[in-house]
Amino acid sequence: MPPPKPSKWSSKKKETGAAIGFPLVVHPEDVAAVNRYKGLVPSWSYPYMSRIIDVKPDGNCGFWAISEGLGMGQNCWREVRVAMKNEMDRNPNWWRARLNKDHPEFFETTHSWLDFFEMVQDAPCNRWFQLPAHGNVVAQAFNCVLILIEPHSSQTFFPMREGPDLFRGHPVLAIANVTDTHWLYIQLEGDFPVPLPVYTWVRFAKEEAYGWRALYENCINDYVRIMSSWQVECDTVDLTA
Repeated sequence: MPPPKPSKWSSKKKETGAAIGFPLVVHPEDVAAVNRYKGLVPSWSYPYMSRIIDVKPDGNCGFWAISEGLGMGQNCWREVRVAMKNEMDRNPNWWRARLNKDHPEFFETTHSWLDFFEMVQDAPCNRWFQLPAHGNVVAQAFNCVLILIEPHSSQTFFPMREGPDLFRGHPVLAIANVTDTHWLYIQLEGDFPVPLPVYTWVRFAKEEAYGWRALYENCINDYVRIMSSWQVECDTVDLTA
C-alpha cells in the first residue's frame, strides 16, 4: 500500500512576520492583523513594529487601543474615557483657551465625544475617538507620548503643560488609523523614528513642555530624513524613459 499523501497543511511553510517584511512580529494573531492592514500602515514603521493588535470595532476602538498601549488591557476603554474627561473637567479654562482658539465651542464638542460608558451597545459615531483633539488630551491625561501612524500624516502628541523630567519612564504608545473609522494599537521597539509634533502642541504647549521635543530630537530627525528621502524618490522623474 503506498504511503498516504501528506496533508496540504503539513507541507505549507508557516507564515511569519519576518517573511512578510515585519521582522519583529512573532505572535500568530499579529501576523494575521499585519496581512489585513499592512497596506494601510506606512512602511517606515515596519522594522520597528513588534505588535499590531486589532481591537474590537465597537465604536470604542480608539479608546481600546489606548488602554492596550498603556498596559491596562482592552477592557479598560471606559477608564480611558473617564481619565480623559477628568483631565478636561479639572482644567476647563486651559483647554478652552486652546481648543476654542480657532473653532468656537470645540472644547464642548471634544468633551462630549468622551461621554459614553455603555457596555451593552456600540458607541455612536458622535462618541468615537477623534484626532487631533483627543490626542492632546491623552498625552496630558496619562503623561505619555502618543504617536499617530498614518500613511501620509503621522504625527506625535506630547504633554502640553509639563516637561519630561517629571515623568521619567513615561509610556510611548502608537496607534494607527485604518479605514478612516477603525484604530489599531501598534507596539514599536528599538530606536524608532518619531514623527513631528502635532501643530497644536507646537502652537499651544507651555514653555515647560518644550523639553519633550528636545528629548526626542534625534528620533524626530530620523523621521524627517526618511520622509525627505521618500519625497526625493517620488519627485525623481526618468526623462529618458
